Amino acid sequence: MPRSLTAALLATLCGLTAAATDAAEYNLTPSAKAGQAYQVEVQLKVGGDLTVRDLDAAPATQKEGEEQAEGPVRKLPMSVEGRLAYEEAPLAEKQTARHYSVAMATIKVGDGGKTPNLTDGRRLVVAEQTPQGVKLACPNGPLTREQLDLIDVVGGTPFLDGLLPGESLPEGKAWAVDGEVMGALLGLDSVSVCEISNVIDEGTAGYVKFQVAGVVHGEVEGATTEFDIRGLGLFDRHASCVTRLNLAIKEKRSLGPATPGFVGVAKINIKRDPISKPEFLIADALAAAKGQTDANLVLPSQDLGFEFQHDRSWFVASAGGPRVSLRRMHEGALVAQATITRLPSKAGVEPSLKQFEADVRSSIGGAFSELISAGEWTNQAGCGCLGVIARGKVDDIELEHRHYLVRSPGDGRTVSLVVTLAAGDLAAVADADKLLADAARPLGSAVAQKATNKK
Repeated sequence: MPRSLTAALLATLCGLTAAATDAAEYNLTPSAKAGQAYQVEVQLKVGGDLTVRDLDAAPATQKEGEEQAEGPVRKLPMSVEGRLAYEEAPLAEKQTARHYSVAMATIKVGDGGKTPNLTDGRRLVVAEQTPQGVKLACPNGPLTREQLDLIDVVGGTPFLDGLLPGESLPEGKAWAVDGEVMGALLGLDSVSVCEISNVIDEGTAGYVKFQVAGVVHGEVEGATTEFDIRGLGLFDRHASCVTRLNLAIKEKRSLGPATPGFVGVAKINIKRDPISKPEFLIADALAAAKGQTDANLVLPSQDLGFEFQHDRSWFVASAGGPRVSLRRMHEGALVAQATITRLPSKAGVEPSLKQFEADVRSSIGGAFSELISAGEWTNQAGCGCLGVIARGKVDDIELEHRHYLVRSPGDGRTVSLVVTLAAGDLAAVADADKLLADAARPLGSAVAQKATNKK
């Protein structure tokens, strides 16, 4: 074959190869329009086993340098089937507004179950992007922990485009996903291992399908957790964003200081479509969302006859009957435990601070070492409050005991609040316990006034 013809054929083949390569290369750079709103639908299925601790049997404290005693544990089968549907629109930098038209789930744990949902007054939600994921709060009032858990699911939509490489890649080319992206997408407090590799599966003129696979290890609420992730994403080439994400996630989470352990599988399907005219997120709703949001949560209890507003560092450990137990977390560690108990109502009989102080001394017994403070005041709902703070020692560990009584001004219903913490955790707890008493109010009552100290 003549050399010139050979060269010509080689040049032609090289040109064809280059053309084929160019044709199979896709630009995976997100560039959604400014102010773009979306309609989002989420389907969630979870199955596995929870590991829970008998908190009443576990030691309340441990010596410095010792690990928290585990106490008796048991496994409970659990399943979740949930569905969310919401509009989402930009509100400010790293902040979006959401309106949930659907938010429901069926949760089964052991022999029990519940079906949480959002009430009409809590469907407008502000989503703030943080390194730990999306922080959700309602401008119309505080959510319950149950409502927050219902809508705070894996796969926060503001982070979906972080799965993209932000450049043009050929079909079959893999790229790594940053740990910060996966941590936010999974709602982790920190990430220790991130080995997620995505690869283009196929592409057309309208979309690019990519595979997601790998493992992520991290920590959430003081518990270590491991994820094994497999899934598919869809990049819409016209909308220039990820519009579909289906994930199967195997998780192994340790028993945390305030949260259950979990071993099981979650399947989540996310559908996000651009919309030109939102139905719910119109001017009035966006104006309301730009107002002050309440990041606190509310704990209503029919058994106690009260509800308590609290910050998100308090977790319900157990509830049922006339007693509720809470645990407080700070930077992944347990720093305080609280017990709220309903006491017999005594209409017309107001407990005295002197008698309450004597009762506190008696309850601490021989471990009592000193009285720190005692006082009385009226809280935001007009309830009379007594507070006594004392210290004592147990096995050479200095503890602070913070006792409160909160009494309804109407029918005299009364609850006691007892908070126990180690002296070394005073700064971490600060006055979070007193805020529980200040924000307590009888169910069905309105906030009447600001808290005032009684002279």
